[in-house]
Amino acid sequence: MRKDVAVAGMNHASGGRALLRGSMLFVPLIATSYLAIAVTTWWAWGLHLTLATFLLCTLPAVYHEATHNNLSRSRMVNDIIGTLAAALHAVPFATWRYFHLAHHANTGTAKDSEVYGTRWSRGRLITFPFTQWAFLVILWQWTFSTVGGRGPRWIRSDRQRRAVTVNAIATTVVWSGMIIGCVWQPQLIVLLILPCAISTLVAALTLVPEHFPAYNTEPGDADQLDRTATFRSNRMLRLILWNSNFHAAHHFAPKVPAHHLPELDRMISSIQDPRWRWLGYYRWYCHHLARLSWATVDLATGSNRITETVEEK
Repeated sequence: MRKDVAVAGMNHASGGRALLRGSMLFVPLIATSYLAIAVTTWWAWGLHLTLATFLLCTLPAVYHEATHNNLSRSRMVNDIIGTLAAALHAVPFATWRYFHLAHHANTGTAKDSEVYGTRWSRGRLITFPFTQWAFLVILWQWTFSTVGGRGPRWIRSDRQRRAVTVNAIATTVVWSGMIIGCVWQPQLIVLLILPCAISTLVAALTLVPEHFPAYNTEPGDADQLDRTATFRSNRMLRLILWNSNFHAAHHFAPKVPAHHLPELDRMISSIQDPRWRWLGYYRWYCHHLARLSWATVDLATGSNRITETVEEK
């Protein structure tokens, strides 16, 4: 089936389509920013803060697409846009890129860089987004250790270390500019910094469902359909997530850009276990919050595979 993807030309990035999607997400922020500054009332600022927080949840999806060079056929364009988008969430893009690519190479296994552990409860699932600020600290610790010559295991070559170093400098420059801008125009704190900080947490709500509860499983099929979820979701969320809700399709063929993921999902739907396919994230959370208890349980002591029946969903 991967040959069919290549033959159909689905694994080629389209800068025009990426630009159109990005414009649909970021142009409204320009309008609400102007409204907030011009009207200067609480409701205008509240409208902007709410809309900006919601739409800026797209930032992880943007630098995720850039990680796989799916925004443009130009590596430089992907690097620049990925760096800028990641910087708005205080993420060192190059470090995150290698971290994420290690996840793709080892999804669900003991070597998975993005595995979240096996001990879960309702409380931990609910509060998981708040761990993202702590994860930012870890990302920067990895970055500094890499610059110092002792990075994590998934940053191995001199080329990777140079990329992390250069990108860390670029990200620092971006943040320095943002700090200077906030000193010059304090409105930027509410216009940009605050919604970016909050959207970091809100966007994290999609992370755990992507592979839960595939932990420390043996290397399975290369397509990873036995450990990756699909969420049909709604049009607005699909726009914000750049169709990464079709996460199984993305893992099946990471070089397929966002605009082709719905088509690819239709292709793999007949071969993916229905228990990994969900109508939406809300249904997923309702289901798993009902199944978990407030007491912490270790999923490693039970089955590593999901056990619910299709009817339960």
